[in-house]
Order: sequence, then structure tokens, then C-alpha cells
Amino acid sequence: MALLPMNCPLRSIAPVIVALRARAGKLRASVAAFVPDGGCIAGPGWNDGCEWFRIGYQGGIVMLSEKKVAILVAEGFEQAEMTEPRKALEAAGAHTEIVSPAQGHVQGWNHFDKADRFRVDVPIDAAYADDYDALLLPGGVANPDQLRTNPKAVQFVKRFVESGKPVGVICHGPWTLIEAGVLKGRTITSWPSLKTDLTNAGASWVDQEVVVDKGLVSSRKPDDIPAFSRKLIEEIDEGQHRRGKQVA
Repeated sequence: MALLPMNCPLRSIAPVIVALRARAGKLRASVAAFVPDGGCIAGPGWNDGCEWFRIGYQGGIVMLSEKKVAILVAEGFEQAEMTEPRKALEAAGAHTEIVSPAQGHVQGWNHFDKADRFRVDVPIDAAYADDYDALLLPGGVANPDQLRTNPKAVQFVKRFVESGKPVGVICHGPWTLIEAGVLKGRTITSWPSLKTDLTNAGASWVDQEVVVDKGLVSSRKPDDIPAFSRKLIEEIDEGQHRRGKQVA
């Protein structure tokens, strides 16, 4: 995503490049080797050949250039828990797609009232987890209650978790993760009424604004969305996680 002004001095991205080098351990370039490329910054990549990589940059944050995020929802999802993280992801450069069992359009809700309808980009029957870098699971009571009874939706979610791809889940969204059988030994938060369900599924439930457990980002409610979105973007930037545990 073209976010860096072409007249931005290269020294201003030095902290970002150093951070990339420290994390990857294979970045073989100095700051001077990086050049503007269509508004982004390009430089020698991780391979020994001629492959280059591009990063978007804004305010010291590495952006999600060319990352693709699936948003899985059914009828009755809590609208703010989809639209607000989606805005944050797209502002960071990610491409998002709504995946749903609904045909054509899917209905959002504001608590107990109908809100807006949204176009379904990919029907669940045609969706493949391998086509995406991350998954967003909004809440709303009716939404995950339908998803957890849809075998294809459950398998779609399971594939993300088992492959170590980042998954963001909020409010009642963890119901689908419970059905997928992927929460044993994980630390997670949610809307408080799910505490018993999550504990029975083998998870450790905590009451925090946002919890990160090896790529699994969870929050409790719409008020947590700003912190939730920031952490989800960080995890997507890091990419796939190996099996194991890391709680923040």
C-alpha cells in the first residue's frame, strides 16, 4: 500500500528496517540500500537471489501490504465488531473479504436492532483458508450460534488455528472456536457469559481488554475494539505462528 511520501528521507525508516532485521535475522541490507518504490519502501529481501520485498510505512508502523483477511460472519453479527476492525485492517493496507453462509448479502445488528446489510464476497462453500493470511470472527449472539452448526464454517475456522495463522475473535465469537475443538490449553477472553463454555472447552479464561496467545487475539466487547484491532494488526504483520504458547 502506497503510504510513504516520495520525499520522505530514508533515515526516517531506519527504526523500521532495524526492527525487521532483528525479527527476521536474515535481512541483508543497510538503510541506504532501501529505495522508494511506488510510495512504499523496497529493499533486498530474505532470499539470496534478487527477490525484493516492499513495506508500507506510516508513523513508525509496518503496514499490512498485500495481506488478505477473511471475515467470517452469519446473519445477526454485531456490526461494530465487524466494521471497526475491518476499517483498521484496511487502513493498514490489508485486503478484507466477507465470507458467509448467507447468500448475496448478510445482515448486521446493533445489539437488538437490525443495522446494515453487507455484500458477501465469498460464499462459505467456495472459501478456502489457505487463500488467506488471517481470520476475523466478530461476535453477536446469533452469528456464532449459526456458524457453529455449519460444518464448512467450523472446518474453515479450524484450518486457520491449526495452521498457526492469526485469528481475531471478539465477544461471542469464540463459540465457533469451541465447536472447532481448538481451544484446549489456550488463554482467551470473551463476553463474560462464555466463561463457563470456554473453561469446559479446556481454555483458560481471563477478563482483559485484549489477550494474545500465539496468534489468537481475543477481546470482550465493542469498547475493546481499538486495542483489539491494534493487536490483530501486529499479529498479522508477524505472520504464521508455530504451535506453542505466548500470552500478552
